[in-house]
Amino acid sequence: DVYGFTSVMSACSMETDEKHVAFDMALGLFQHLRKSSEEFGAPNHVTYGDDAEMLSPSDPHRQKWIRKVWKYCVENGCVGDLVLRRLREAAPKFLYKELTGGMRRRDIPSAWTRNVQDIRATRKQRQSRRRTAEV
Repeated sequence: DVYGFTSVMSACSMETDEKHVAFDMALGLFQHLRKSSEEFGAPNHVTYGDDAEMLSPSDPHRQKWIRKVWKYCVENGCVGDLVLRRLREAAPKFLYKELTGGMRRRDIPSAWTRNVQDIRATRKQRQSRRRTAEV
């Protein structure tokens, strides 16, 4: 499932000796997951965050993938804090600004974040429901 794919991609991001092999493996997994999302589940904000972590700003080939992964992430509404933080770390400043349109987190369109499960927001929603139920 998507969590298994994401876990392996996360492990690839921690590889220190064979970074190019790990990148190719993570990229292949990501492409397979996107093509098989009906079977395994669609990539989520953690998947995209792990992909962004794999991308080194110094490699033009990887900059191409930063753009592609960002495009998919926006289309799927998975732009969350994790993705933005890792994109900022992986992309050169000019590319980060280009991709985000120079927007700050609070200005990002809700369509870009619609599928991100924010733990804090979920917790607040549960607390609000409990208060309503108690009344």
